[in-house]
Amino acid sequence: MKKSVSKRITSAFVAGVLMVSPIISSVTASAAKVLTTSPSHTQEVGWYNDYHHEIWQADTPNSSTMTLHDNDGGFSTSWKCGPNGSRGNFLARRGLYWGLNNPKTYKDYGDFYCDYDCNWQAGSSGNSRICIYGWAQNPLVEYYIIEDWKNWSPAQDSSAQYKGSVNIDGSEYKIYT
Repeated sequence: MKKSVSKRITSAFVAGVLMVSPIISSVTASAAKVLTTSPSHTQEVGWYNDYHHEIWQADTPNSSTMTLHDNDGGFSTSWKCGPNGSRGNFLARRGLYWGLNNPKTYKDYGDFYCDYDCNWQAGSSGNSRICIYGWAQNPLVEYYIIEDWKNWSPAQDSSAQYKGSVNIDGSEYKIYT
C-alpha cells in the first residue's frame, strides 16, 4: 500500500526534527556558564539566572570546574582534590540565597524542593559529602541534609546528639544536633 504524499512529507519532517533535536540539545547545553578554580584562583561567587552559586577549593594543586545550567538552578561539577592521597578542600553549591540580615524566616518562604542525580567517588582519605547545606540566623543554625558521605559525617562528632529519624521519599534521614 502506498503512502500519500502528505503522509510522506509529514513523516520526513518528523524524522528531520528528531535528527536535529540532539544537535539543538548540545548547543543549548554548551551555552551554560562554566566556572573554573585553580591553585591561583580559588573561589567564584555570584548570581546566574536568579540562583546564587559558589565554587571554592583550597590546599590542592588541581583545577576544578562547575557548569551552571541555563534553565534551572542545577549544576554539574568536576574536581580532584589531591594527587596520591594528598588532601584538599572543594565546595560547589547553587541555590537559594536571601542575603545577610534578612528579616524573613523560613516560614515566610514556604516549601521548597530539591531534585538531584549524582555519580561520584571519594578517595580513602578526607571528608566527602553529597548534601543540602544551609544556614539561618536569629537563631544561628547551620544544617546539612546528607544524602551520602565517605570517610566522615558530622554525626560522627562525639558531641552530636541523635534526635530520631524521618522518612522522605523512601529514604531515611537521621537527625542530630
